[in-house]
Amino acid sequence: MAKKTQSEIEAEGLMAFIDAQSQVIVTQCDNFARLLGRDSKDHTHTGNLCEHLLREWLRGFLPKRFSIDKGFIFGRSQKSNRHCPEIDLLIHDEQYHSPIYRMQDIVIVQPEAVRGIIQVKKTLSHRRRAAESPSHLERGLANIRNATEFLYEQKNAGEIFCAVIAMSGDLPETGKETFPNTWKASGIDPNLAPHFVGSLQGRFAMPSLTTNKVEVWPSTLRMHNIAMPFFLSRMLARLLANNERPFYYPTDAKSAYSFPLIEVQ
Repeated sequence: MAKKTQSEIEAEGLMAFIDAQSQVIVTQCDNFARLLGRDSKDHTHTGNLCEHLLREWLRGFLPKRFSIDKGFIFGRSQKSNRHCPEIDLLIHDEQYHSPIYRMQDIVIVQPEAVRGIIQVKKTLSHRRRAAESPSHLERGLANIRNATEFLYEQKNAGEIFCAVIAMSGDLPETGKETFPNTWKASGIDPNLAPHFVGSLQGRFAMPSLTTNKVEVWPSTLRMHNIAMPFFLSRMLARLLANNERPFYYPTDAKSAYSFPLIEVQ
C-alpha cells in the first residue's frame, strides 16, 4: 500500500472532524425530540434547535465578512405586494451592508447584502399531514423558490447560495411520492435552483446547469458523513470570489441516481 501524502492525511483528518461534528448536531436534535416524546406535536421548538445548532456551527466556517442569522429581505414583491418569506439561515455581507434591523439573531437586510438562503428541517419528509398540507420537502422547496424569486426582483441572484438541509429523511427514486416528481412539481426556475437539497442521514441532491442533471447521492460513504462536506464545499465555493474548492471532499463518491434538471422537449 502506497504511503499517504501529508495533504491526504490532513484531508482525512478534516473529513473525520466534519463527520464527527455532523453526528453531534444530529444527536443533539434527536435527544431533544426524544425527551419530548415520540407522540409530541411540538415540531416548532425541535426545528428551532436544529436551526440554532447548524447556524452556530456554520459561523465557524464563514469568512468574517459574512453573518448568518434568521430573518427577512427588505422590500415588497412587485407581483404580490408581500414581503419575502422568513429565511431560517440568511447569509449576508456585513462588511459593506449593515442590517437595516437586528434583534439578537433576527435581522432584516438589504437585498444587496444577501449571499445565502438556507431552509432547515428536522426531517425531510415526503408525507403530507393532510391532503391539502404540503410535506416538509415541498415547504422547503417552496420557501427557496419564493425567496429567490423575491430576491431576483430586487437584484441579480446569480451569486446566491441556496439550500434545503435536514437532519434526517430520504429522497426516494421509487414509490408513491418520489423526489423527481416533487422537484418537477415545485416550479423552481432551473436558473435559480438550490445548490443542495437533502439530509445528513439519507440522501442529498445537487442540481447542475452545466450537466443538466439533478444528481442524488447517499449521505454516507464508508460509514462517514459526506453530505456535510459537499454542503460546505458548495456553500463556500459560491461565497468565495476565487471559486476554488475550499477543502477536500471525497472524489470517489458515486451518485445513487439522477434525473434531468431541464426536460428536453
